[in-house]
Amino acid sequence: MYSPALKRSYGHIETDAQTFADWNVDYLKFDGCNIDLNLLPIGYAQMAQALNKTGRPIVYSCSWPAYLVNQPEKIVVGDPRLTPDQSRAQMTMWSIWSAPLIMSNDLRNIDPIYKEILLNKRVIAVDQDPLGIMGRLVKKSGSTSIYVKKMTPCDENRETCSYAVAILNRSKRDLVTETFTLTELGLIHHSGYNILELWDGKNMGTFKSEGTYSAKVPPTGVHFFKATPKIFEENAEKVDDFEGKEINEDRDLEKSM
Repeated sequence: MYSPALKRSYGHIETDAQTFADWNVDYLKFDGCNIDLNLLPIGYAQMAQALNKTGRPIVYSCSWPAYLVNQPEKIVVGDPRLTPDQSRAQMTMWSIWSAPLIMSNDLRNIDPIYKEILLNKRVIAVDQDPLGIMGRLVKKSGSTSIYVKKMTPCDENRETCSYAVAILNRSKRDLVTETFTLTELGLIHHSGYNILELWDGKNMGTFKSEGTYSAKVPPTGVHFFKATPKIFEENAEKVDDFEGKEINEDRDLEKSM
């Protein structure tokens, strides 16, 4: 529920919280729209207390300042107005930013191609990586931007790690070929990196830091890959490997879709 002109829950938070519980609501996104910013810390805390008072377990999300959690709002994959390329772009960027993957769509009628995008384990694993590091913009040219995220597996001292790399093409018309060296992105391990394309699961091979990598990126689309130091193949016992963990919710998520 959203209204750009009204204050909604202000003044009757407990009533609203109980109503949400009576409706068997599982998730509440609570924003502070059209209200004095000084009241936000008070209102958010009051709603938390009111929800707890209902006794119903409800996931509670509120708009704290950006220094706490990077939350660029909901995933709209499944909306037929988005192309599959645009849908992959949103999932990619949310994952490279370590943002919450909250879906906003009708799971009863979702097209299989969008279901496949939402359930891609390799992409979800980037988002849910235990290091929880937000990716950063490292290179920009024309309509393309390249983001890099440090992630597991790492060595036992966390000095050498893997990286997720997202190449975003903002052009609405032009397919872009982006060429660069891994060194330009800050990937400089002497052993080189094994590159895995995340959307298709294709092994792209091993690339040295100074070697050239080239990718074709569709209009309003992405190229998304993971770079794992090749040395980890030789020292598997010294690798801090979190990435093998299964996503326990897979079966329930697939069943709901």
